[in-house]
Amino acid sequence: IFSALYDLNPSWYEAVTITYVLEKPQKEVAEIMGVKLETLHSMLYRARNWIKEYCREEYDHIHEA
Repeated sequence: IFSALYDLNPSWYEAVTITYVLEKPQKEVAEIMGVKLETLHSMLYRARNWIKEYCREEYDHIHEA
């Protein structure tokens, strides 16, 4: 998932990794990335939605069996 996310959008990958994997506060992540907090929120929202859709496509076949 992370590799595909990086290939799709490296900024989303960075935002997700720092925020959720390294568990940094979002305000700090925004500062590290040089973006406004609102921009970070948008990145995280879009990345989460993409991950949900990506996983749905990858694993729907399990529920069909």
